[in-house]
Amino acid sequence: MIVGAILDCGASFEDFERATSGVALTGYKLSTRRKVVSGISAVKFDVEVTEPQPERHFGEIRTMLESSALTDSVKRRAIAIFEVLAAAEAKMQLGSASVDNQMQDIEREAMDMQLQDKLLQYKRDMGLLPAASSESTQQALPAQGETSSQT
Repeated sequence: MIVGAILDCGASFEDFERATSGVALTGYKLSTRRKVVSGISAVKFDVEVTEPQPERHFGEIRTMLESSALTDSVKRRAIAIFEVLAAAEAKMQLGSASVDNQMQDIEREAMDMQLQDKLLQYKRDMGLLPAASSESTQQALPAQGETSSQT
């Protein structure tokens, strides 16, 4: 749902597909289509698994992402999302958290990351920030009341 929402906001499916091809994964096909439910139109993003996939644990996923052709900021964010997923799975296996709360946390984290990127792009488009010229300039500025972990 999150990928569909991001694509519906204007992100390029071709760019997304090109970026994900930099991760050492096979046996899947990505597709999108417009879907209308109860009068609400949205992009439906689908992943079709075309070959059997092995069970992958967080350490393997982290290694795959770190060795991928993704940009460093995308690698960091993807790993952060999978860390939240791994923590949620661990809590569920221990029976100490509900599925709904964990899914809400994951969706909130992903949306926060996307909103930070959109805000930076808007500020650049409005001339409030210089155009991004390197990976380091793509980092979101801390929100009011937050402190930057990069010093």
